Amino acid sequence: MRYLALIIDEAMAQEGALKATSKGNLPAKLVKQTSELLPEFSVAQFERDISISEFAGSNEDKFNALHYTRVPAEISGIIYRRSGRYHVKRAAQKQYQALGIQAFFKPMLEAAISKYNWGYLDGFPRFAIGIPYGRLLFTGKKLMHAHRITVY
Repeated sequence: MRYLALIIDEAMAQEGALKATSKGNLPAKLVKQTSELLPEFSVAQFERDISISEFAGSNEDKFNALHYTRVPAEISGIIYRRSGRYHVKRAAQKQYQALGIQAFFKPMLEAAISKYNWGYLDGFPRFAIGIPYGRLLFTGKKLMHAHRITVY
């Protein structure tokens, strides 16, 4: 949530919008600012090589935690991209000013749990693992029940 607060603060300082990179990521200046937050987190003691890191990086592609903040923020409707800029919705700006960052905890959590596609992290096609695994859970439960009846 600290990264989201920084994104919103930076956008509001620039009239509610941030210029996106040509690839569609957050600007390098913002990435640098968020990388400087690393000492605030308890994971800082474990970070050795910050060229590829979960919590620091030179651009959004090398900074997983920032990327996983921006995407759910877009999914939940806090920010949106239009004409090469990331905008903070007016309603979100008002909520942020009135309630602070905690106003976005529930929508971000809901987006991360129910709408975010975590499957792309494994590098497999969309349903390569999901369908067989789901089938295994479904049939495995039946087989386990049948096995219990015959054994006991």
